[in-house]
Amino acid sequence: SKIISSRPIETSNFSPQLENGCVTIDVDKEKLGLLNSVLKPDSFHVRANITRIGLGDTQGAIQEFFLKREAVDIRYHQDGSSYDSTFKPGIPTQHEVLVKHTITEHPVEGEEIQVCPSYGLRNTHGLEMGCRNLTSDQEGKVRFTLPPLGPDVNGVYFSMKSLTQASVTYPGSSYTLMHQPSGGHSLRPSASPSNSALEIISNKAKVDCGEEFQLNFVFIDQTEGERDTDFTVQ
Repeated sequence: SKIISSRPIETSNFSPQLENGCVTIDVDKEKLGLLNSVLKPDSFHVRANITRIGLGDTQGAIQEFFLKREAVDIRYHQDGSSYDSTFKPGIPTQHEVLVKHTITEHPVEGEEIQVCPSYGLRNTHGLEMGCRNLTSDQEGKVRFTLPPLGPDVNGVYFSMKSLTQASVTYPGSSYTLMHQPSGGHSLRPSASPSNSALEIISNKAKVDCGEEFQLNFVFIDQTEGERDTDFTVQ
């Protein structure tokens, strides 16, 4: 079991220099125990007490900061639609992974991410499809396309990890200080009751009013034989 303890850290005497209403205090990471493999703190508190000159009243505030043990956050990019967590049998589907800085949450460009998809059948799981090493763009996005999968595939899972960031141990210890950023996501099949699927393919994400452009679509039908199919575009 881990011993939970708390100990105050006295800062050196200083004269407050306000800048935009704020006072900046630097505390050595050694005092916080951030590199101590015995303490291995998960969080620390900052308490501030302010006494107004001439009035004598004191106001205080305390805030807890939790340690982030991954330099970047890797997540499957979703826009709130269920399509992002599905794939359509027989049709290639495009997917995105978003890489953000753990603290600032700003997109991280140039992060090398390894994506390893696998799929499952009714009685078999974890069938690997091979890994790809991709690099995040200016928006922090990693884009990739899953190949067409048969109607017997009942699910897809892909794991993601950063190849730019590696695990880091405490100095002189085998305990992990920073973890290699990683993540994962599952996809489920999406098709009609007849096991057919329709996908609209366009090379433009935005179209101006009155503009003409070519719109392609793919229709997959698992039934045998030829038949006429009507489509309505709205």
